[in-house]
Amino acid sequence: MDSFYDWQQWRRVRDIVDAEADLLQQLPENCKDVNNALKELGLPGSDALLNNPLDVGMPEQKESTLGAQGSLRVYVDSEIEPALSLQRFYEFLRPKLEYQGIQFVSRRAGADLQWDPYGGWTYAPPSQNDLPFVSTFHGAMGWFAPWDWEYSDPQTALKYQAYALQQYALWKDWGDRVSAFIVPSFFAGRELCETLGVNADRIAVVHHGVDARLYCPEGPREESVGLLHVVAHWRVKKNIERIIEAYQASGVKLPLTVIAHAWDPKALPAGVRHVQGALPAAKVAEYYRGAQALVFATLSETFGLPALEAMASGCPVIVGRGTATEELFGSASIVVDPFSVPEIAQAMQKMANPATAADFRQRGLLRARSFSWERTAAAHYRVFQKAIWEHQLQHARSGGVHAWFKRIIGR
Repeated sequence: MDSFYDWQQWRRVRDIVDAEADLLQQLPENCKDVNNALKELGLPGSDALLNNPLDVGMPEQKESTLGAQGSLRVYVDSEIEPALSLQRFYEFLRPKLEYQGIQFVSRRAGADLQWDPYGGWTYAPPSQNDLPFVSTFHGAMGWFAPWDWEYSDPQTALKYQAYALQQYALWKDWGDRVSAFIVPSFFAGRELCETLGVNADRIAVVHHGVDARLYCPEGPREESVGLLHVVAHWRVKKNIERIIEAYQASGVKLPLTVIAHAWDPKALPAGVRHVQGALPAAKVAEYYRGAQALVFATLSETFGLPALEAMASGCPVIVGRGTATEELFGSASIVVDPFSVPEIAQAMQKMANPATAADFRQRGLLRARSFSWERTAAAHYRVFQKAIWEHQLQHARSGGVHAWFKRIIGR
């Protein structure tokens, strides 16, 4: 797992944890009443503390063995209605977390931790501070992006910006209640640091995964796709209009298929086809397999899941420069300036060449192998575990438990 952690600062935290472990290790073996007292105070027993080192984000950390973790009770607010892309993220990740040993509970009262899988400018952290709170933060661009990156209608954009600024104010006020932020890329981490001023040691970079059984080269494919552009939900920043303009300028003989929910174009030029609605993942995979290339030259992305899914399906990819897609997939794709129609058109011409497309197809398949939802779940588990332990240690210190320990062992 890549991490934003400052290693020196993390070592200081680790030293505190080690000191706690050393203190507990000196307790008599038969001192069961002390272990019981620890548990009554909300702390794990000495065996649990010594057998569960906090290795979140450490470079030497090995991937967790699936199914071998202890059970953690996690609360997710079920009243939140996420955007389609975030809903897909949660649907893919949740079963893998359950296999890790996460037990999802319906009430805060019975939870060890609260998790917001849809974190970002849309939702604010809870006002309560009784549980450790972890946010998988998908982007802060909505707070300060130009209004015409989201909506083309000025009145709608004005309402959007007013709401976005309200959410930003809540995050600024309550952001210190977040135990840890999980972001899908370093690009997203930098965005979070710059907008909220979050210290880097509270941010862990955990990449999204891909279901290799669903998104793979083998399987049914959609015919006559040609070049493809896929977005879960239309926004101006998805760059559809500029991609269509580049397609017209490119002169390629292939069709252009645009899959976009909530996009209502007045008219489409010759060769362009629009597929409306939120398609099932299996159907989208058929489009990836049948496409000559995915043109994902968007203006801003904090991960770019369609690019990864396309690569895993054997579809070559064009991505936009200056966003997370360049960071994650740049070496396995053609990278273009998303504001440059000629540059996007030139990339389309290159991908229309079968030899070029075959080359980037192999690069994409190789790159996609390094992503899996199992790795994403294991990394989330470690961040959850670290947040719970730090919350417990902070609670213990505030309650004077250190002095109580010292009296018991005669220090």
